[in-house]
Amino acid sequence: MDADIVSLGGLEPVVRRYLSSWEHDPDRRDDLVQDTLIQIWRHWRTFDQRSSRSTWAYRIARNVFLQAQRSDRSRVRRRVLPGALASDGTAAVLDRIEVEQLLSGLSEDEQRLIRLLYLSELTSAEVAPKVGLADSTVRCRRRALLARLRVEASQP
Repeated sequence: MDADIVSLGGLEPVVRRYLSSWEHDPDRRDDLVQDTLIQIWRHWRTFDQRSSRSTWAYRIARNVFLQAQRSDRSRVRRRVLPGALASDGTAAVLDRIEVEQLLSGLSEDEQRLIRLLYLSELTSAEVAPKVGLADSTVRCRRRALLARLRVEASQP
């Protein structure tokens, strides 16, 4: 088992490098790396060697990252405006202002992509020819833009 623990330590740089492509905030990335290593350690005995250890670690890191994203979204949804604002439509106006402020920090191309996907409610396949990109590129950029907007929206 000691040799396995040494292997676990060897996974830290692999996990860190993998998560750096998903999370750009260094403090949050450190937390994700630590959470991933804890999950790897907890489930070490279940590793069945059908894949390499690094592939197994990538999957765990991905799941930890996605769980953190879901948790962040849940916290944002729980943020409730006072009842007076919610009942007279002011909340919708404030939400629209917040969205416009977030979009103003994007380039014109990025704004157009978000507006087509979400305000026009088009699919990535429908947006792709309008912006001259492949469907997979539109989906990739959407994920990156939404991650960036989530970070900016969570800033005080």
